Amino acid sequence: MKTRLVMWGQDSQDKKVLLALGLNEKENKVDIFVFPEEIATEEFYNILMNQWRNGEEASFPDGHEHMERPLSVSESILPDSLKVDRSDVIIRAQAEWHFVVLSSKLNESYKEEIDIIKDKIHRLDQFEHGVWEELKTFWEKVQGQVREKNLFRDHADELKETTNELFAKLKEKRKKLDDEFKEKSKEFVDEFMEELDEIKKKLEDGLGLKPIFDDLKKLQKKLRDTAFTKEHRRAVWQRIDNLFKEAKGKRGDQDQRSGGSGYDRVKSCLLYT
Repeated sequence: MKTRLVMWGQDSQDKKVLLALGLNEKENKVDIFVFPEEIATEEFYNILMNQWRNGEEASFPDGHEHMERPLSVSESILPDSLKVDRSDVIIRAQAEWHFVVLSSKLNESYKEEIDIIKDKIHRLDQFEHGVWEELKTFWEKVQGQVREKNLFRDHADELKETTNELFAKLKEKRKKLDDEFKEKSKEFVDEFMEELDEIKKKLEDGLGLKPIFDDLKKLQKKLRDTAFTKEHRRAVWQRIDNLFKEAKGKRGDQDQRSGGSGYDRVKSCLLYT
């Protein structure tokens, strides 16, 4: 979208003048340069059309006039003293330039916001879900402005590139945290399995069942309070469950050998949850 216009017009005395209009986005103003016909040579006109209009700098000849006009919704960007044949071009430019200013202001605001989030991410020692959600909310807000057509595609693409880079950094930190968690979980698994191996040996050696049940219950409670991966938690839980069943089986065998039913005792004292 062009933010500079070059066209012929007339001044207040109906003299032909060459007009160069440029949007000042930050100030929300329009710079108007007026060149009387006597200094508006064909060569200079071509420089304005082919270079200055496309964003390049150009030297203006002496004798031109410069004025500023606010970019207003209700008033023309041209003063009453200047007229052009193609007023529709001025009206269209005025509408487009309002969009340019809005997009630029939104872009600057979002760049400041994303810089704050970027600084937070750089200072993180490890992944934090709250920062991830903050970045996610930020990007959803930007996408909303894109859908409402309030942001230039170039502005949106620049913000998207920065956002994606930050998401990538957070994913790296999350992967590192996940790897550390899995490693710690594996250490806990080894500790539990070692204790369960000892309980298994006690069962095989025919040691007292009540202390074995007590040990299993303690491990069961400890399991609930220990941070495991789902896979590790399932493996430990299954091993505890199997030993409970094995111990209950031995208790049943003892009851049969003693000629009595130990069901009530097992139910009241030994049943695990």
